[in-house]
Amino acid sequence: VYVFQRTDSGAYEQVKTFICSTGLGDRTPRGVYLDGFPVNRWHYFKDFDCWAQYSFEIAGDIMFHSVLYSANSESTLRTGSVYALGSPASHGCIRLKVADAKWLFEHCKRGTLVIVIH
Repeated sequence: VYVFQRTDSGAYEQVKTFICSTGLGDRTPRGVYLDGFPVNRWHYFKDFDCWAQYSFEIAGDIMFHSVLYSANSESTLRTGSVYALGSPASHGCIRLKVADAKWLFEHCKRGTLVIVIH
């Protein structure tokens, strides 16, 4: 994941780079999304019975979020999701290290432009 910001001159400069896991196969849809926004600190995925921190909606059910947990507690980290970073592993969301998901959650506001080109 590459994060850019617009400079005073109107150009874009890269300010962050994050390792991630995208969806298995083509489950992470490519495209341009114009209405990204922070959702919640802990997000429960009912269909998969797991939790993630710092969810940021890209479009519908596709989000940036942290690696996975078995409950909404940092002590329940699913280490397999950490080891999978850098490889396709999700059902479509883009998984990040906790610190990186937190940075996006805190610094990107509603209307953040997200371009998915994996």
